[in-house]
Amino acid sequence: GMTINYEREVLDYIYADANKQPFVITTITNPLNINTTWSYVFTFYGKQTYGYVPSFWGDNQEGFLGDLPMQQDLNEPPLRYMIIEPEAGIQKHWVDEYTRREDLLSDVIEEKKIGNFTIQKRLFHPDKGK
Repeated sequence: GMTINYEREVLDYIYADANKQPFVITTITNPLNINTTWSYVFTFYGKQTYGYVPSFWGDNQEGFLGDLPMQQDLNEPPLRYMIIEPEAGIQKHWVDEYTRREDLLSDVIEEKKIGNFTIQKRLFHPDKGK
């Protein structure tokens, strides 16, 4: 459930749903905090197919392969997608913790499963957590 074909399906779903609007991705990965796979897939498949890449929100990726731009302004763009990799190998408390952190910034609008990936479509709310 974690193949390049499923990864491309994840991107196809996100780009179609975003409808050519800019968006942010945040990820829960194995290993934790390393976004190399998604940076690669968005750069070499997403950009080639759809003409642009998203911003990334998460831990600094300096020193890791990949070059998605880091989101600079939390307010823009408000459309966010959390990609949760298959939880085999990721302890549940980490999934819960990263989801809780994102819940402080945004609300889940929709959740979709593709292979063993979970994608949450989210909308940023500037007043959350106040």
